[in-house]
Amino acid sequence: MLVLSYILQGFLVFIFCFTIFVAFIHRSKREPGEMHEAYSNEIIDNPTTDNKSVYEQATKIANQLYYGKNEKYATKARDMYISVYNEVKDIDDVIIYNSGGFGWADFKVVPAWPTIMKGIQEIIESHGETTKVLNYFRTYGNFWSAKTESDVMTGDNPYKSDELSGIINILLDNTDCKIILTGESQGAGQCEFISQRFKDEERVFSIQTGSPFWNLSKPHERSIVINNNGDHPDTFAHGDWSTIIKINAKKILHRHMTVSEGDIFTVFSAPGHYYSWDHPVVRTKVTEFVESKILKLK
Repeated sequence: MLVLSYILQGFLVFIFCFTIFVAFIHRSKREPGEMHEAYSNEIIDNPTTDNKSVYEQATKIANQLYYGKNEKYATKARDMYISVYNEVKDIDDVIIYNSGGFGWADFKVVPAWPTIMKGIQEIIESHGETTKVLNYFRTYGNFWSAKTESDVMTGDNPYKSDELSGIINILLDNTDCKIILTGESQGAGQCEFISQRFKDEERVFSIQTGSPFWNLSKPHERSIVINNNGDHPDTFAHGDWSTIIKINAKKILHRHMTVSEGDIFTVFSAPGHYYSWDHPVVRTKVTEFVESKILKLK
C-alpha cells in the first residue's frame, strides 16, 4: 500500500505539472460553465423569460463570448444567464461561490467553505434579508477543461471571468439584489480579478480565503481577502514553498506536523491553506465585513 501511495502521488504531481506545461503551448477550447444550486448541486435550468431586456442582454453577452466559436455554446451560455436571473430575481443577497482547484468542486467535496457560507447566510438572514447560494462551475472534470485554469494563471485566457462578469451585469441591470462573490484558493483569485472590474459598483462584494501567491491585486473597500486562518499563515497564499516542500517530504516519511493543512489542486499539502467557520479569526473577520459593508447597504 505504501508503494501504491507513492505511485499515486507521483502520478498526480506529473498531471499537475503537465497541465501547466501544456498551458504554454496550446490554447483551451472555449466552453460555457454551469451555475449550480450550491447545497443540492442541481444545475440551475429555467431559461424561459418574458423579460425582453434580460433575454436581449443575455443573448448579446453570450454571442460576444461564444457565437464565433460555437453557436451551441452561445445558446447554452444564454440559457445559463436567463436561468440565473429567474432563480434570484426576487432575492436580496446572491452569493456566488468559486471553488479552488480546477473549478468544478461541489459542496459535497469542499471540506470547510460550506461552514463559512452558512455563517454568512445566518448573519444576513438574521437582519431580515433573503439569500441564495450558487456554485459557479468554471470547468468540468476533464483535462482540457481543467486547462482553462492554467490559462488564467498564465494570463492567456480571461474568458471565464468575462462569463461570470456577464451574469453580474445582468443581475445589476435587472434586479435590486446585492452580489457577493466568494471563493477559496484559485477561486479566490478569480473572485478578486472580477471584483476589481466592479470596484465602483456599490452592490458587488467579495469574500476570499487563501488567495494564490501570484494574485498581487490589492482588495478594494468592498473586498476582503483572508490569508491566515489564525492557526498558521497560509503557505500557498504567501508563496512559502520551503515550508510546503518540507511538509510534503515529512508526509511521505509519515511524520506528523501539528498545523492545519489544506491542499493545492488536491496534489500538494499546504499548511494554513484551510479555512472554516470554526477558526475564530475567520469567523470574526467575515462577520465584521458582512455587518459593516454588506448589511450597511440597504
